[in-house]
Amino acid sequence: MAAVPTNNSAAYDLLLRGDFEERRAEDELDLAGFDRAQDWYEKAIAADPQFALAMARLVENRMQRHWFAEKLDPAQLQKVKELAERAIALSPDLAQAQVALGTCYYYGYRDYDRALAAFGEAIKLQPNNASALEYSGYVHRRQGKWQLSLEELHQALERDPRNAALAGNIAGSYNALRMWKEADDASRLALKIDPNASDAMGKGVCGVRTRKPAASLGARSSRRE
Repeated sequence: MAAVPTNNSAAYDLLLRGDFEERRAEDELDLAGFDRAQDWYEKAIAADPQFALAMARLVENRMQRHWFAEKLDPAQLQKVKELAERAIALSPDLAQAQVALGTCYYYGYRDYDRALAAFGEAIKLQPNNASALEYSGYVHRRQGKWQLSLEELHQALERDPRNAALAGNIAGSYNALRMWKEADDASRLALKIDPNASDAMGKGVCGVRTRKPAASLGARSSRRE
């Protein structure tokens, strides 16, 4: 049985409020939305200073903001990394804390080996952790390990079947590989999950129609990737 993340119901409510703002911020790549989520997570930690999951969520929030909205400076990055390490120290068996550390290495330092090590540790702790599998897939894609990346992204989608952005990213991988049918299938799935899924339209359907590969995967063009 999974451990209760906090015994403080008020802190947990604040976490959920942060999660709501974070999902919306990631979907819209909204700087103000990321900051609203940060505020809720910080309030959750203030309510329960031992709340490792809230710390992990705050780390992911800061790294998403860093990657998609506004860069953190080296001192700020170090503080975020220390918060991830604090979450791990408080809750060594919390997979999401390892995911948070992995995002620091991935988004903050472009240290793919250490990012993969952290995501791998998360998977050891929780084999069905969709986030760890998804991030591993993105790192391996950047390393040019396409088959392994696609396997991990599909495994992540099996565990998180309502993730339209993930399906859109799978479409983007197939499009870059000129696997047009697979790209079309994945993009249509993303649009079925969310008719407003920009990843599906930009990386899948449009690529299939023009028979052109996707833009460089180094671009910051979609949620998480």
